[in-house]
Amino acid sequence: MPERSTVPPIEKLRAMSARRTALLAWYREYGRHDLPWRHTRDPYAILISEVMLQQTQVDRVRSYWDAWMRRWPTVQALARARRGSVIRAWAGLGYNRRAVYLHQCAQYVTTHPWWGELFSYSHELASRSVGNRGFSDAEDVEMGALIAGVRGACAMWRGAVLQKRITKIARMLEELPGIGPYTSHALLAFAWNLPAPCVDTNIRRVLAHIIYHRPDIMAMSVPEVMRLAARVIPPDYGREWNYALMDYGALVFQARHVPNRTKRVVAPFKNSTRYWRGRIVAVLREHRRPLPPAVVRQRLRVLGECTEDVDALLVALVRDGVLAQHDAGFSLA
Repeated sequence: MPERSTVPPIEKLRAMSARRTALLAWYREYGRHDLPWRHTRDPYAILISEVMLQQTQVDRVRSYWDAWMRRWPTVQALARARRGSVIRAWAGLGYNRRAVYLHQCAQYVTTHPWWGELFSYSHELASRSVGNRGFSDAEDVEMGALIAGVRGACAMWRGAVLQKRITKIARMLEELPGIGPYTSHALLAFAWNLPAPCVDTNIRRVLAHIIYHRPDIMAMSVPEVMRLAARVIPPDYGREWNYALMDYGALVFQARHVPNRTKRVVAPFKNSTRYWRGRIVAVLREHRRPLPPAVVRQRLRVLGECTEDVDALLVALVRDGVLAQHDAGFSLA
């Protein structure tokens, strides 16, 4: 990364086309090309990285992603894993429900052939014809968009027609456990290079202040920003463009314009419901056998006085698929 003074002042360029060109040129030279998940087109591997990166620093995710992919290199391998093993592997990334959703997603796609085929993607698969897959006509049309279409047939679609297809495909992906609008569009952009608009805080900032010169974008709804984001994605550069927006926002714009985040007043995490949920999971993560509620409460006391209803938290964690309830007590699911 160059010194701040040598970074091209992209926002000073008058024409939007010039700003777009300059942003891609900046990314090609200074982007975070060393991130391991940027060296794969495997939708499963990219999904794991995107879920891990939610509210977790990039440097922290590197080692977790590498270890995860060594242990469960395919969606089929993750589907066969025990839920408790998945939650244990997630320790340190927070929000254990994300691990549960990933496991549920893997189990779902491996029991539904056309989803399983999508997440077993390969370049050979993408080049095959769409027909004769054994799906219904309706499924065959949709899987044409999802599998072969993302590399081949999408070349026939441009502009508003393509964006409508992207929106439809994204909504199908969002039917899977744990996949929301950002993750669905990230998969389409990063796995298949579709011009799918990804909108997070950093991308919104760059669109508002660098690309569009419209600060009002910061106050717009996500769907409104996504429509604007879709208009400026260069054809055939969905992956690179979204990475460029993301990296410029994180490495350049934030350093120049965003106040030191340590100065912000944030709600206390300790003693919150989420804090005690996490501590319960941490206690049970250390034990292979179920623990009765009284023992869980006893183990929690070393962390201080729990102001939450532990029994209610245990039941909620069972409902969320994180824990399992047995006659002898509770364990990881």
